[in-house]
Amino acid sequence: MRTENKAGFACIAKRMLQMCVFAALVMWMFLSVARGELPAFLRAADLSFMQQLEAEGAVFRSEGQPGDLLQILMSNGLNAVRLRLWHTPADGWNNLSNTLVVAQRVHDAGLPVILDIHYSDTWADPGHQTKPAAWSALSPELLAAAVRDYTGDVISNFAACGFLPDAVQIGNEISGGFLWNEGRVGGSYETNWTRFTDLLKAAVEGLTNSLAPTDHVDMVLHIDSGGNNAACRWFFDRVTGYGVPFDIIALSYYPWWHGTLSNLESNIADLAVRYGKDIIVMETAYPWTLEWSDATHNVVGDPSQLEEGFPATPVGQQEFLCAIRNILPRTAGAKGRGFCYWGAEYITVEGVGSSWENLALFDFQTNLLAAARAFSATGAVCESRIASVSESNQTIALRISGLSPGTTVDVESAVSLVAPVWNRITAATSISWAAFDVAPVSMTETTGFIRLTK
Repeated sequence: MRTENKAGFACIAKRMLQMCVFAALVMWMFLSVARGELPAFLRAADLSFMQQLEAEGAVFRSEGQPGDLLQILMSNGLNAVRLRLWHTPADGWNNLSNTLVVAQRVHDAGLPVILDIHYSDTWADPGHQTKPAAWSALSPELLAAAVRDYTGDVISNFAACGFLPDAVQIGNEISGGFLWNEGRVGGSYETNWTRFTDLLKAAVEGLTNSLAPTDHVDMVLHIDSGGNNAACRWFFDRVTGYGVPFDIIALSYYPWWHGTLSNLESNIADLAVRYGKDIIVMETAYPWTLEWSDATHNVVGDPSQLEEGFPATPVGQQEFLCAIRNILPRTAGAKGRGFCYWGAEYITVEGVGSSWENLALFDFQTNLLAAARAFSATGAVCESRIASVSESNQTIALRISGLSPGTTVDVESAVSLVAPVWNRITAATSISWAAFDVAPVSMTETTGFIRLTK
């Protein structure tokens, strides 16, 4: 072979090698962008109403100044957003195309996305798990194929936008199964676990088949029952027994439905050890008032629905969210992965009522409430301190917020606030307190309070 030909082939080979390296680099960059990863500790909000409310004219404010909802919450420490996805909703909101638009906005803002696939055309929860109308007549086998294909198609549509959701919920509050009645469990459907878990596995398969080898998306199983350990064990014992693969246990916790904060704390502590999975309080909220600003019936409006020691005030709302935040890091093996506030933006807009207006993170003038500070990266607002003092019938009650087990703090103990005496006490747990005798007064336990009496 002539020398010049050898040189030409060498140049061509070098050029081809450079092109291959460049292509590999581009692919690596794309995969790096697409790869999902949740924060080490989640401080999230479900903002699924955002696009709809903004279209209706909603304006969100911080200290009286209007601003972008995402930027307002991010400036207070929000580090992820959860979005629901309905199959074919009647009004179009929360369908795939709308959800992709919002997810792109969240992604462009630098926040991870948690995708909550309801596998329904409307709300899915413990009392409603209706199949999409398009799937209503499918046999069990064809239904599983539809779930697999649909889940894969959703993930492929995200990938086509250049990013992936960082976590995907396979169903929403699926304590009684999903895709009823084929995927229903419990009660008279207790023998239906094989069919239910086969549908879960079909969804997982659709998700994983749509990922590149280097991609990772956390798979989440979400039930309600945040304060009900027996219900959580019943569900996850069976799901794990049937070999359903997943990464994260997600719980809803609302005290008016799911028990006390002590119930939540003990449940999470047990689940972390029993299953060895990360745990997220994926839905929670608390009222800042019991008043209404519109004619729509509110979900919470009665004092009996409140957690003891947490009034329906802006401070009470903040302290409740701080209590949730402080419980999670103490979970065994650091399995408490974080929290997500549901309906943070669900305010009343002119002409559109809200059943969640007094549970949102914005007041009736659409100003950001103090509870949003519980999203801060440092968590300083949730550190232990005296949050409130009240006096009646010769009793002084000091509420200590954010006090971890074993932590020692100074508290006032006196029969009068005029001449207090300082004593040091150590918390037994974060929620319930052991009794302490401190002369000349006695400290006796009550949920969420240290009660000082003569």
